[in-house]
Amino acid sequence: MENMLKQELFVTVSHCGANGVMTADRLLEFFQDMASRHGEGLGVGLDSMTARNRFWLTVRSRARIFRAPRLGETVTGATWPAAPGLLRCDRYYTVTGADGSLLADGRTEWAVFDTEAGRVTSPKGIFPEGLEYRTDTAGGGAFEKLPTDFA
Repeated sequence: MENMLKQELFVTVSHCGANGVMTADRLLEFFQDMASRHGEGLGVGLDSMTARNRFWLTVRSRARIFRAPRLGETVTGATWPAAPGLLRCDRYYTVTGADGSLLADGRTEWAVFDTEAGRVTSPKGIFPEGLEYRTDTAGGGAFEKLPTDFA
């Protein structure tokens, strides 16, 4: 079973700021839209998870932009999940230009929330049996630690 989704995106004016390049929030939306579409294809989308009294929680995200996509440019996004851990799992993303150059990449850490129990539960067994997990990663190293003192 294919464990990667690739999707083209034509960068429109609604994706861009006043400078004509894709904004960071639109890039993160593209990541999330790809994850949702891929999840539906893997049987872990909204309807499937709701039927199991579960939903996905975004724990944290990290994106690196090497060159923001420009207005009128067609880019290719790719996303794939890593093997689930004990309580969380990662999903990776890349965005490449027409020439194959890496424009951006990212990583999101997810958890599964059990709506009946009212708590986070293990993601093991959520994905289809026999799914082959990729070992390549994207989005850089460890997530940043935020200071707890915001004074």
